[in-house]
Amino acid sequence: MDIRRRTNRETNCVSSRRARIVGVFTRKISVLLLLVVGAMLGSLAWQAWQAQVRTRATDARLRQVIALKGSFMYRDEVLTMSARMAAATGDLKWVTRYEDFGPRSNPATKDFLSVLSDDAVNAGAVLTTLADDKLAAIESEALDLVRQGDVKAAAALLRGSQYQQQKFAYQEGVMEFADTLCGVLETRLDKHWRRAMGAFTAISVILLLMISVWLFARQVRKRLHERARTEEKLSAFAQEWRGTFNAITDSVCIVDRNGGKILQCNKAMTWFLDKPYDEIIGGSCCELIHGSDEPVKKCPLTRMWKTGRSQTQVLQRGEKWLNIKVDPIINNKGDLIGAVHIISDITERKRAFQEIEDLAKFPSEDPNPVVRISQDCRILYANDASAPVLKTWGANEGQCLPEPMRKKIEEVWDSRDGSAFELTCHDGRIFFIKLQPIVGQGYVNGYGFDITKRKKAEKEKIDLELQLSQKQKMEAIGTLAGGIAHDFNNILAAMQGYVELSLEDIEDIPEGAAVRENLENVLSCGKRATKLVRQVLTFSRKNQQEKEVTEIGSIVKEVLKMLRASLPATIKIFRKIEADSSMVLADPTQIHQVLVNLCTNASHAMRETGGMLQVGLTDITLESETRIGDERLGPGQYAKLTVSDSGCGMDKEVIERIFEPFFTTKQVNEGTGLGLSVVHGIIRSHHGAIEVESAPGEGTTFCIFLPKVEATEVQESESPVPAAREHEVILLVDDERMMVDVTKLMLERLGYTVIAKTSSVDALETFQEKPDEFDLVITDQIMPNLTGTQLATELMAIRPDIPVILCTGFGENVSPEEAESMGIRKFVMKPISKDEIEAIVRNVLGASETTDSREAIRTCAEQDHQDRDSRP
Repeated sequence: MDIRRRTNRETNCVSSRRARIVGVFTRKISVLLLLVVGAMLGSLAWQAWQAQVRTRATDARLRQVIALKGSFMYRDEVLTMSARMAAATGDLKWVTRYEDFGPRSNPATKDFLSVLSDDAVNAGAVLTTLADDKLAAIESEALDLVRQGDVKAAAALLRGSQYQQQKFAYQEGVMEFADTLCGVLETRLDKHWRRAMGAFTAISVILLLMISVWLFARQVRKRLHERARTEEKLSAFAQEWRGTFNAITDSVCIVDRNGGKILQCNKAMTWFLDKPYDEIIGGSCCELIHGSDEPVKKCPLTRMWKTGRSQTQVLQRGEKWLNIKVDPIINNKGDLIGAVHIISDITERKRAFQEIEDLAKFPSEDPNPVVRISQDCRILYANDASAPVLKTWGANEGQCLPEPMRKKIEEVWDSRDGSAFELTCHDGRIFFIKLQPIVGQGYVNGYGFDITKRKKAEKEKIDLELQLSQKQKMEAIGTLAGGIAHDFNNILAAMQGYVELSLEDIEDIPEGAAVRENLENVLSCGKRATKLVRQVLTFSRKNQQEKEVTEIGSIVKEVLKMLRASLPATIKIFRKIEADSSMVLADPTQIHQVLVNLCTNASHAMRETGGMLQVGLTDITLESETRIGDERLGPGQYAKLTVSDSGCGMDKEVIERIFEPFFTTKQVNEGTGLGLSVVHGIIRSHHGAIEVESAPGEGTTFCIFLPKVEATEVQESESPVPAAREHEVILLVDDERMMVDVTKLMLERLGYTVIAKTSSVDALETFQEKPDEFDLVITDQIMPNLTGTQLATELMAIRPDIPVILCTGFGENVSPEEAESMGIRKFVMKPISKDEIEAIVRNVLGASETTDSREAIRTCAEQDHQDRDSRP
């Protein structure tokens, strides 16, 4: 397009020059007729010489303008490329190149405007200048963003539509201005050339008079045609100028110097003022913008009239911020003839600057630590929240960091990547420190985040998971131990029963005989095994004990009094009972066992070095649900029993396992490892909790929490065992044949008639046939088909008054309270001796209806059967 325009313009210049050479004659014909031939010749000769000089100067200026048009475009492309390369690469050398290359060529300079005489051309120079200012402003803003390191924002700014529009406006304005300027210079060149040729024509007028008349008529026609074409071009240019003027997004108007009236305005100004074009033209900017007849204070237009230089002012109008810029318009004589008044909406920019200012204040107001460290490890800046971090580092603002932190800073600079680490301060707070190097600025920014609560929560979570795992493990071990104890109980019960029966069978053998001693030793071992099984059941909470209102303080005194004689003199005992009332619902024997176990373990930890054994008792109130050890206790009153020693202590691994059965740190033959597991089971069976605190070399403290009760809660005492009765029939049910055989032998030797069954279904059928024949039912709990409780329910449905004794070696499925609520008379834990079973049976039968009434019922039933049998 540029080549085509240049070619057309040069062709037009040549043809116009040739045509105008001929047209010069017609202008001078009238002059030659009026002047004296001699004077005319001299005058024309002088004019010809002057015209020749001016023609050469104008031709040189024309060549210069043609060359400068290419320079304009080249300089524009170089500046655009430098700005875009700086935004694309972030390299500051492109910024330097942009600044060194200099600004774009401005057509609205005095050197160029001095050539012009047309106001329309002056306005075109002004529009091009506006586009130049816009491009320079946008590119400067983009280069500032590049210097700040925000390359993406700079690139986005240069790719924006506003930048493209202004660049297009500038290029079009330069091309149109250069073309117009060339046209003006060509016109002047033609004018000077005509003057030179006029003199030559005047001299030759006489010879060419006839030719000139003919050419004059032809030239008139051509000039009329050229004028029409010129008017069309001017009209097109005016239209193009108006379109470009209206395309400017800022509100622009041209103000006249005389009177300060608005001569022209673009569409953006009509939108801004919300007035039609006709109402704006002829008005003053003070009246239209501010509603005032007089200029406002610090009016940029008034200042520009005085100084003749561009003036700006930032003005707030409602919620909008406006930037008002006034540039002077100078004619070719250098006179100030008007002004370009530009109003830009900078609300978004103002908000961005405000956000930047707020962001600049952010570090000092940030509740988290923010520090800036130079490359030589000196603290350049630190906000108030950084005080604990700086104190931990041992350096203040302006000082160098100590060696450990210097290494971290050096590693960050070597890697050019950020790093992060956790820092525990002297006050216990934990910060997550993030170091980020700012390579272009030569310093490292450090940001800290307080993660104390999060780390504490993580630790609590891990502790809870460990406690839950420990609790699940203990429950699993308890379940396993209970299952083993159940089967072992049946074996022990049969073994003890047969041994007791054997001892009765050899009553005639004298005391001291080997057989008797062996059987007694076997019975003794069975009893020891029974105690061991009960300890296992106590640990697993399978063994149900009778509880009563117990005063813990008296048990503490009793145990310490008993232990005083057995403990070495190097161990001092200190008792501290502060409880106002230490009444709990408990089994006194088991509480006694708990204290003995704990005190014995404490004395074992101090046997080599001696120390102090301290037993304390106090009242404590829990306001809400609280975790104690691996249990959760509800709110209420509790008795807190404490056993402390100053012994060797335990590490964390041992503490996690001390309540496991058969785990012990003692030597062989010094302990079974069941002591603390039994203590744990006893406390849990009493709905309490136990926790331990210990560390190697710092002793150990066990704290036991038991729920308190009122002292008035007294359990009912058992009724005395009634005397034995004769002719009583017992239905014995157990799925273990060995248990059935030995129990039947023991009961028969006690004088009872026993009907034994190894199937609960068979027992139910037998009872259904003759329900009134039986005085008592003894049944095992865990059996196939029907359990003991289910069998008891079926039997009592047939005969509600039948007494039932429920035996079990594994009391998990049913408790004494549940058995009693079902109507079962007695709940017995296996194994039981012959004497125990005799007492239990006599106690239950004594509480039932009298034997005489049952005999009468039985006699009537037998008589009824005999009568039916004697009938034919």
